[in-house]
Order: sequence, then structure tokens, then C-alpha cells
Amino acid sequence: MFDKLNDALEEVTLHSHEVIGQLRVLMPDSPALAQAVVAFCTKHPSISLCCDTSISPKDDLLDGFDIILSFHRGKLEDNNWVAKELKRWPSTIVASPKLLKSYPRPFQITDLKHVPCINTFTALNGAPWIFKNTKGELITQKVQSSFKVNSGHLAKSGTLAALGFAILPTQSCRNEIDAGYLEVVKMEYEPEDLVLYAFYSSRKYLAKKVSVFIEHLKHHANLDRG
Repeated sequence: MFDKLNDALEEVTLHSHEVIGQLRVLMPDSPALAQAVVAFCTKHPSISLCCDTSISPKDDLLDGFDIILSFHRGKLEDNNWVAKELKRWPSTIVASPKLLKSYPRPFQITDLKHVPCINTFTALNGAPWIFKNTKGELITQKVQSSFKVNSGHLAKSGTLAALGFAILPTQSCRNEIDAGYLEVVKMEYEPEDLVLYAFYSSRKYLAKKVSVFIEHLKHHANLDRG
């Protein structure tokens, strides 16, 4: 009975012109995502936002959210949620000129085992690094790291400070590359893209507030800049 009532309510909401209700979001603490969410709430004042930026939420708490936003590289783990790709950023291996003077420049991905690297953890599972060959097949490579972070901004700051080589979205470090603060390090394989996914529970009808929010994120200009 409750399932039928829920389906009926969601169908009514789906055909409504107004985006209303409480939107419960779990996402990384990203400035670009924050601006996109604020823009959505400004555009839809009838939405009541409840946003959590927990880094590693417990699995038993995930059902309390309408949508979960997460960055990933490579293959997704199987789960009961529907995954929707929102944005994809080609990535580059970069290092500071100072670091490149202190360590031999790596040319093969196996060389990364012998130089300091900056890893991410939690959502991206930063070790090992993930690459792709010309066929699009994924290749993993373990790297050494004494600087592990969960922030793209912090990873770039560490790279600029010569703490290690890093895989960063190309757009996010384009200015530093052009200015000579970072150098591109070419390998035999390209780094796998960084992808932003939206996860939501599998239901017969996707609530209008969720579908409109997903479309808003896909077309938000600030996210295009990484």
C-alpha cells in the first residue's frame, strides 16, 4: 500500500511544473559544486535543501538521501543505486619544475613506483593510479605517496610545493601549466578521466526535484571549468 501511494505521489510530482519539496544531497565539499547547488536553490525557491558534505558516510545512512554526488576514476563498484554521469574531465600528470630537478622524469607508468606521488583517498581510492590505453582499457599502477588528500585544491597546492607528482583535471591546472609553475609529464598511457556521478535509488519514478537537479548540474557552467 505504501509503495503504491509513493508511486502515485511521485507521478503527480513528475508532472508538476513547480520544483518543490525537501532535497537531501550528499556530496564532496567542492567550491564548484557548492556554487552549482546555490544556483539551483536560487532558481527554485520552493526547494528546501538539506546538504551533507561527509567524506565517508556510513552505508546504513545512505538511504536518507535523495541523491549522492561523487567523483570517481575507473570502474564503479556494484551497488543498488543508479549511477548517472554528469561531467567528465580529461586529466594530466603534472609536477613542479623544482620536483623535476630533484627526481628523474618518469616516462613509463612503472617509473612512478620510484618517485613521490600525491594520492587521493576515500571516494577516488587514489592508490593505485588508473590509466587507459588506446583501446580505452583501464590499467592500474601502484605509486608511493606520503601526501594523501581528499581535496583537488589541496592536491594541486601540494604539487605546486613540489611534494609529488599528481594526476589533476587538465582544466583545473591549465593556468599553472601556461605560467610554468607546473609541467606536463607524458607517459605511454593517458590518465583516466575524472568523472562526477550522481547516484540515486532505483525507483519506478524519479522525483522531479531530483531529475531537475541532475539536469541543472549537467549544464552548470562553473562545473565545466573543473
